[in-house]
Amino acid sequence: MTSLLLDEMCHLTAQSLSTFEVSDHFRVIKQLGQGSYGKVMLAVHKGKGTPMALKLFRKSNTSKLSFLREYTISLCLSSHPCIIGVFGIVFQSLRLYGFAQEVAIHGDLFEIIVPQVGVPETCARKVLVQLIQALDFLHGKGLVHRDVKPENILVCVPDCSQVKLSDFGLTKPRGSRIHGTSGPVPYSAPELTVSEEEEKEQHGKTPCLLAEPSLDCWALGVLLFCILTGNFPWEKTSCSDPLYREYKTWFDSQEVHQVDPLADHTEAGGSSNPSNRAGDDGGQEEQTRMKAPTQFSSFTTLALSLFKGLLTPDAKARAAPKEVLQYFGGAWVKDKAKEGMELGTKTQSRNSEVAECRPSSFSCAVETGQKWTQL
Repeated sequence: MTSLLLDEMCHLTAQSLSTFEVSDHFRVIKQLGQGSYGKVMLAVHKGKGTPMALKLFRKSNTSKLSFLREYTISLCLSSHPCIIGVFGIVFQSLRLYGFAQEVAIHGDLFEIIVPQVGVPETCARKVLVQLIQALDFLHGKGLVHRDVKPENILVCVPDCSQVKLSDFGLTKPRGSRIHGTSGPVPYSAPELTVSEEEEKEQHGKTPCLLAEPSLDCWALGVLLFCILTGNFPWEKTSCSDPLYREYKTWFDSQEVHQVDPLADHTEAGGSSNPSNRAGDDGGQEEQTRMKAPTQFSSFTTLALSLFKGLLTPDAKARAAPKEVLQYFGGAWVKDKAKEGMELGTKTQSRNSEVAECRPSSFSCAVETGQKWTQL
């Protein structure tokens, strides 16, 4: 989809935009979510009796064009089973713009992630394979999502056997000019962070940066880390961030020595070379080089290879979503880490029976002695 085609479709939608108040056609049940744009409300269509999620945008801070773009893109993508469905209901009222989409009764992925623990690996695999399909479809349409994160993954079935990508407010046609500051910082690819720093150095002038599918692939890697651990891997993709700097140093060492973790399914931090023994300087160097970054220490070598593909600092060398499928042949999380994850999930489940628990945010974690502390 080109920018020109998108604008033409928006123009046609604008001509058929209905004007009415929400209460004229819908019985509002409750609020499902909110953001800077406005709110999402659970409602029932008075005429058809169909439950719907109304996404409502305040006119005071939403341009008509940006609203029409999001609706048009959402409608064009909604035929895919791993993307949230959109009804052909688009309207405006005195103060709002709105459109109707299908209801995901189990909320979003963020709500089920246990902070500092994550979700079981089986659940993470289900989520990942569906997101791969959704992003492959979206990229095939010539679009870049630019906002892949747990809050935008809607859960239709509790065990995550059906999740759907949503929220296309930042979605752009491939090749569109974008700003370095766009998107959530922990999920932003290095090229976005570099652009932000360059912009500051150039006194506010925005450098040329184009929307490419590789931005979504990086965000997919960060999202996978989040759902498996309940933490962010870093606060931002800049060498001023110690955790990202550690990852970048490890990644560069793998590239220099042409290490392929997929060739050996030994666990993260290990080495299959028998010459790597204590007291052997070459072995010590090899072990240091192979040691996983602190925040990735709970992952197997196979998982490290997966992350290495998605979280490649060079955007042109970054793995495409479908390439991730080759890493489904073995375990991703070490056994000890799995035990802690399952225990944490059970504890969270018991706590949720007493009171609803939704973490306000994730955090980065850094190892201090034998304990993990939040940054």
